[in-house]
Amino acid sequence: MLLEAVRNYSGQLLYVNNKPLSSHPNYVILSNLPETKKAETQLSASLAPKVLEMVEQVRREVQKPRVWDWRTDVVRHPSFTKLVSEYRKTKNQKALNQVYQTVKARYNLFDRQDSLQVIKSVLDHIR
Repeated sequence: MLLEAVRNYSGQLLYVNNKPLSSHPNYVILSNLPETKKAETQLSASLAPKVLEMVEQVRREVQKPRVWDWRTDVVRHPSFTKLVSEYRKTKNQKALNQVYQTVKARYNLFDRQDSLQVIKSVLDHIR
């Protein structure tokens, strides 16, 4: 499947003289050369491990639970109470980063939740 995707987009992925292959006037002739086919195969082979790693990373992230109620899921959760109390005592950036990294490791955050400002606001306003 990856090789087929590379073949479909080889005009944009492969470069000749620092220009995309598809921008050359002889693109159709160049795309049928054995050297181009070999380059497509090599590109596909080099991309395969990276694509598989990215897919696996997305799978791991999607399998994490979501944060729905900040009070029960983070602020009062037993695994976060020490970190939350540490941040509330010191109010420093290092403690905030620790809370953020721990929450991010445990939960799959929505885009609007995934920031230090949101975590800071939660810790400052939710008891």
